[in-house]
Amino acid sequence: RGKPKAKPPASPPKLAFKGSESLSEMIRLLTLGTPAAQEKAAAAIASQAASGVEESKRIVEARGLSPLLLLLRRDGDVQEHAARALMSLADCLDHQELITKAGAIPAVVALLKSTSPSVQDTAAGILGNLAIQKPANQSAIAAAGAFGPLVSLLLKGSSPAKEQACF
Repeated sequence: RGKPKAKPPASPPKLAFKGSESLSEMIRLLTLGTPAAQEKAAAAIASQAASGVEESKRIVEARGLSPLLLLLRRDGDVQEHAARALMSLADCLDHQELITKAGAIPAVVALLKSTSPSVQDTAAGILGNLAIQKPANQSAIAAAGAFGPLVSLLLKGSSPAKEQACF
């Protein structure tokens, strides 16, 4: 008979959203929070990112990019909030290389096939932001298979998605 196996340590409890979190605490909630806390933190970060370049820089410097990219894999409002945050971050030319190196393009192309028109719209906007003045990103977007889904949005998508797909 061998030694009894040690129990793995218990997972730490999921964190709740209080509404008074600092940016670093909100970013921590993106990975360690309850689903509701993740959604609220992603929404708060999306709003903060949309308020301007300086706030976008703060989010990237606080290491918010990777947790936001992971939330793109989830369904529902948390995915939409993470995509909105990413669209604002991608609007800053300084962040585009970081975003593409982090593997965002294939994840965003997958969002073009979402059942949510607002997620499709936001995904097209992210790709449009990443493509501006960046031939390497344009090639990566094409290589990731974005053209088929973008053409589908042009033909069948909502009006905002069609506008973003043209961008």
